[in-house]
Formats: sequence, C-alpha cells, structure tokens
Amino acid sequence: MKLRLSLMLLLLAVAVVSSPLAASAQDENITPEQIEELRNALNSAMNDGINTVVNGMMIFGAQRSVSSGVFSTNNIGEDYDEDLDVQKLNFEMPLAEEDSALIPFISGTLSSVKITSQIPPFIPETGENDFMTIKSDTAAIGGGVHYEVVENLTLTGEFGIAYSHVENNYDYHNMVSEYLIKPLIDKQTLNWHMDMLTYMPAFKALYEIPVGEDSAINLSARYSHMFNDSYDSSTSGKVNVESNTGLLQSRIEGVTPLFGYKICEDKLKTRAYFQRSDTFGDFRDNGGLDFFYETGLDFFADTKDSSELFSEVGLSLGYVYRDEFTGWRAGVLLSF
Repeated sequence: MKLRLSLMLLLLAVAVVSSPLAASAQDENITPEQIEELRNALNSAMNDGINTVVNGMMIFGAQRSVSSGVFSTNNIGEDYDEDLDVQKLNFEMPLAEEDSALIPFISGTLSSVKITSQIPPFIPETGENDFMTIKSDTAAIGGGVHYEVVENLTLTGEFGIAYSHVENNYDYHNMVSEYLIKPLIDKQTLNWHMDMLTYMPAFKALYEIPVGEDSAINLSARYSHMFNDSYDSSTSGKVNVESNTGLLQSRIEGVTPLFGYKICEDKLKTRAYFQRSDTFGDFRDNGGLDFFYETGLDFFADTKDSSELFSEVGLSLGYVYRDEFTGWRAGVLLSF
C-alpha cells in the first residue's frame, strides 16, 4: 500500500532546504510574503497527501469486507518504512429466517487504524529519524438486504455511514525538521486532529456452486464507494478531506467439512479463499495502492442448529500482499 505521506514529507524537506527560507541564513532579505507563500504551498501539498492516506485508512477501517491485521511496506529504502496496524470488530445481524428469499440486515464496524512512519533526516548528520503517526478511530453503522434472485444467486444492496476521529502526531528528532519544517507547518498540516463522516453505498453478487452434500464453491464480486467529508479540524481548514474512493473485491472461496470432525455435535468446516481488491477514484488517482491480494483460511463450527445467536464460531487466518506491502491477520470468527 503506497501510503505516500512520508514520501511527501521527504519532498517537503527537500523543498524547505532548497527554499528561500534555507537561504535566509546567508541572505536576510527574505520577506514575510515569501515565507507565507512557501507555507501555503507546503500545506497544500501536505493536504493532498493527507487526503490520499485518509482514503486508504477508510478502506481498511470502515469497510467490513477488508482485512484487519498488521501490515508493513518498505518501498523507499532500508531506513524508510511504514507500518499499518488495523484492529477491527465487524457484525452483521439478519432480520429474517435464513431460508427466506429476502433477508434484511443491520451491520456495523468498530475499528482503530494506525500508520507509523520513520522519516530519515534530509541531512544524516543532523540527527535521528523523525517519527509520525496517523490514527483513526471509526464507528460505522448500516443496513441492507440480501435477495435470492434465483437458486444459488444472491444480490445484496447496503448503505452505511461511519464517523471517524483522526489524529496526526509528528515527533521532531533532527535539526532540519526542528528548525525548518516545524516553524512553517506545525499545528497546520503536522500535529492536527479532525472529525470526519464517510458515506458508503455498496452492492454485492454471490453465486454458490454446491459440491456434494456439505461443500461449496462461492464466487462473489462486491463494489463499494466511500465519500469522505471532514467537518471539524484543529487546523482552520489547512487539513480538509473531501474525497471519494471506489473498491471492487473479486473473491473465490471453497467451503468443506473438516474430515467429519465435530464439536458438541456442530460440524467443523474449513473455508479457503482468494480475493483481489481494486481501488478507484481519488485514492488511486493520487498515487495510492491500485490493487492488492488477500488469501486465507477459516476454521469454524457450523452452529446454526445449536446456537440461537451465532451461525458460525471459529478462527480466521489471512495474508495480504502486493509488492512491498505485506501483512498478516489472525482473529476470532463470529457470524450471526
């Protein structure tokens, strides 16, 4: 996942060092207007990068169908990397019997997403790496309907809305950032917080191919769109997120009993899957990750007959990858 905010910070450092501000050590004739012009240019470039990063965070934080886990990327150099930590709790609760052709449901997500970056100093002798984090806490609620059009083909339409609180913290550890970057944009496009709403319509098609008595191959495609709109910021408009991103997920999975094993009369099953996620809109156009893959394996007990609350209980393991962006996830699987 090419989260480019750190890269933009490096470019920002280059711009500052090569700017009239850096030259002012030798030439004291720099005007306040020149400094303000530089500040506005840097804030504008930073805001573009922040929009891209926040779009990526909402893909992982607000979408129930995207994996949680711990991820990392290192596509710049050995001393320049980013870590992405996604913790997420999803739920979907049907409001009709399983064998109904039309099943309305409510759904929701609680998530915490944090990006941690190390920013090497532009001049190595000036100090240690800077550290930057962007963290979002998100609560999403929504609903929709599953409709079995014909046997084994189900279409789903849903809509959700998410509230997110996003914070940025930048720790200065070298002279270049402390004396050049900090006076220009600290508390503007560095070290800020904001609130944001995300609107999420989605559509899914699922085709089930029965294989024997208890096994199946499932083919699905899901498209969702996220409209992000910040409405409260500590930066007086310097950080302003207004963006939209599409996400298309194509998935194949196979479900089969686990060698006939049972737990308390509940059948144990495995579900192996492979999924490709393609992004569209502002996130992709501005240099974000254009697609990534996920593969995984679920071990679960089919509890439809023994539990009034859960239909599946188990463990889920997964691996997400694309070039230098990789990550693992492991979690508890609870399906209503």
